[in-house]
Amino acid sequence: MNIGVYRVGILGLLLMSACANASTLQQIQRVDELLATKDYYPIEQGDLYGKLDKYGSRTKSLELMQGREYLIVGVCDNDCSDIDLSIHNSQGEIVDSDDHINDLAKLKFAAIDDGLYDLEVEMYSCKTAYCYYRVRSYMKSE
Repeated sequence: MNIGVYRVGILGLLLMSACANASTLQQIQRVDELLATKDYYPIEQGDLYGKLDKYGSRTKSLELMQGREYLIVGVCDNDCSDIDLSIHNSQGEIVDSDDHINDLAKLKFAAIDDGLYDLEVEMYSCKTAYCYYRVRSYMKSE
């Protein structure tokens, strides 16, 4: 996996090693297993997947609860070398973003308010006409 030249935390390293050389569904299933040990569980409305061409993007609204901690993970296929994520509150302000040069993106934040947040995924680098991606949103148990 191409992780670029930047510092990553232990969680980032664990996620990257869990996702090496697997389909996007297999990658997310491995992330599920890893994050369950950290008390993060998928939220019902939190999946976003499909295919995007280079520089293509897709947005999905998520209903989030104030004070809850969320982790959002995005992965892409072997033809992708850079997927980016960002999440915006109802005022359009960026709450968190991951624009590092890598094929695994993650956001970690606590929702400031109840309400809709817009999750954006961008396929920044793809070697073919399009690349497959999968994004899953997790909430930390109380």
